[in-house]
Amino acid sequence: MKEYSYVYDISLKIYGFFVVYMLALYELIVQYIWLFRYRTGLLAGPDNSLYLKDQTLLITGGVGTIGREVTRKALEHDNRVIIFDILPQREAFKILATLGETKKAGIMHAPYKLYEGLESQLLVSYLSHCLILSEFHSYLSPSTRVVFVSSVCHKPGFVQLDDLNGRRAYSSHLWYVQAKMCQLLLVAYLATKTRIHVNAVHPGVVEGTLYKHVLFRNVLGPFYIMTPAEGALCPSFACLSSEMKGVRGQYLEFCRSVTPNKLMYDPIMQEKLFEKTVDFLKPYTDFAKLIHTQ
Repeated sequence: MKEYSYVYDISLKIYGFFVVYMLALYELIVQYIWLFRYRTGLLAGPDNSLYLKDQTLLITGGVGTIGREVTRKALEHDNRVIIFDILPQREAFKILATLGETKKAGIMHAPYKLYEGLESQLLVSYLSHCLILSEFHSYLSPSTRVVFVSSVCHKPGFVQLDDLNGRRAYSSHLWYVQAKMCQLLLVAYLATKTRIHVNAVHPGVVEGTLYKHVLFRNVLGPFYIMTPAEGALCPSFACLSSEMKGVRGQYLEFCRSVTPNKLMYDPIMQEKLFEKTVDFLKPYTDFAKLIHTQ
């Protein structure tokens, strides 16, 4: 890998800023149209009568903005919900006390930070999901559904396989794109290499602490931003609807499968990313066992 380049770093920051915010503007218009149709009754939501009952759901961020509503929806249909936390309660409280309002495993456009050599957005929005999946692999049956909460921000398709941690150059915008694109590459890879029914969803732009570093969060009104209940529609649909039976390797928006960036289905990129993920997680878990034991 080449060393840090000031010129490349500045160029990447400028490019990332404009690409992501132009995409965001377009996607907000799409969301506004959907919200108008949904709120006026022109568009029906998911059929709740098709939601599964007597299932067990493990939800990360189950007390957060969207997670709380997914939990509520699951309980309304007589399901069991486990809200996941990897820390002892006392230790979790200590950490939360130092983090202020940041209380969930989701960050967006954050300043550059490394934790144990891993870039923060890659760590929180991708590798932490892989770690949880690896630790629970022995409980995954062929009927298990795994749902990654991804984002439309994956669409630029930016992935720096030779510099995933941004040591040569860094754009907070593009590294969020990268983390979400990595999720989709993993979803497609696991769908072909395992029996797991794994999919990814974009919940929509929902007000919450995720957007604390986002420029437009304070200038958009309620007409453009989803409520937590609206943001939970697509994740709940992917988790609970019988319409998703047998579906795997898909990316969903507004409760329907849509075409993602074509990079998601690149088998070479999938394989290379999986190998790097195994290496990154080697000190913590044997991620490769997910493939070997399925």
